[in-house]
Amino acid sequence: MNGPETYAPIHAEEELILGFARATPGPQTAERVKSVASNGLDWRWVVDIALKNGIGPLLYRNLRHLAPSAAPSPIMETLQRHYYQNIAHNLALEDQLSALVRDFQTADIPAIPYKGPTLAAAAYGDIGLRVFGDLDILIQEKDVGRAADMMIARGYETDLRFSSEQLAAYVHHFNELPFTRVGKAPVELQWQIVPDHFVYPVEPFCLWDNQMTGEAQRSGFRTIPAEQQILMLCAHGAKDSWGRLAWVCDIAELLRKSDRLDWKGLVNLAAQTGGLRMLSLGLHLAHELLEAPLPQELVFRIGNDRAVAKAGRLIRERIFGRIDGNEGILETCLFYVRMRERLRDKARFLFRTFSRPIPGQWDQLGLDDPGARLRSVMQHVRMGYGYGLSMAKQRWKAGRG
Repeated sequence: MNGPETYAPIHAEEELILGFARATPGPQTAERVKSVASNGLDWRWVVDIALKNGIGPLLYRNLRHLAPSAAPSPIMETLQRHYYQNIAHNLALEDQLSALVRDFQTADIPAIPYKGPTLAAAAYGDIGLRVFGDLDILIQEKDVGRAADMMIARGYETDLRFSSEQLAAYVHHFNELPFTRVGKAPVELQWQIVPDHFVYPVEPFCLWDNQMTGEAQRSGFRTIPAEQQILMLCAHGAKDSWGRLAWVCDIAELLRKSDRLDWKGLVNLAAQTGGLRMLSLGLHLAHELLEAPLPQELVFRIGNDRAVAKAGRLIRERIFGRIDGNEGILETCLFYVRMRERLRDKARFLFRTFSRPIPGQWDQLGLDDPGARLRSVMQHVRMGYGYGLSMAKQRWKAGRG
């Protein structure tokens, strides 16, 4: 991005990773990275960072096609093994997802596969190029009970068992219900993009209003339009502080595939939902790190947001392991507050964060008890106080050292 906040790769290893962290590097990028790859690199560090960030398959395929003799044989063997294991894993997940989609259809429960194999196919054109460990399926809030019963009837299990009153409270405060089954990948049923305290509901996306047409009718399940999908992925990335480069790759690849993107509609939806800064950060990372195409007007607008530029630099440092990626509750809260442009969303986020029930303590909290919210606030305050005191002691010791 133009301006004083622009940053370029510092290490050759980083330039290699960023250049090959895409489905099809452009000619100029390919030549530049091939030149970098021919020099002496710390290949073990490259592989470690690539695997931690979920881009091992992209790195392997691009090395094999564009610079097959650059990396030492043991490095290529490690990447090759990971690549083919990932393909086998993803094909199994694709079959599992297809079976679940049919089950939801039979049960007459509207469902949308989210992320996972469908995102890999849409963004990369090859499900083997994306690493994912579970399956995410969006359902409507009103169908959570029926969907859970259906999953249990199909042999899936969940550790979270509630009374009807507790289930209603859980659905209100959280956004997903996890299921496991022996020999199968974990499945998460989701009715919101992020938990309630993040103050970013799915309803304005009108996902359930869209009629199934074209490919969706042939496949038998609904799909998410590119504009909504990009914004949803940006919200998901912000929720998890963009902890993996693979999430940035998803945005970049969708931008490359969506040559008819409704930019005005995307920006308007982001502004309407209070997600403009989250969208800006996701687009900034995709453009700066992976050279994803953006309209020049949008590049200029995002470049003027210093909160986005600062967050982008920190995320890059975290991706490449130069700063600790294990933030505590206070840093996480501050990051999310900075990523919301509307004051009312910041205030609602803070209130809901410190008054929501703590997962795993439903019985102790007593969801039907009017005092539960106050006790939850006090638990969060104690947790925050303990964490803040620990941080202060560490910094005091570091200063004395």
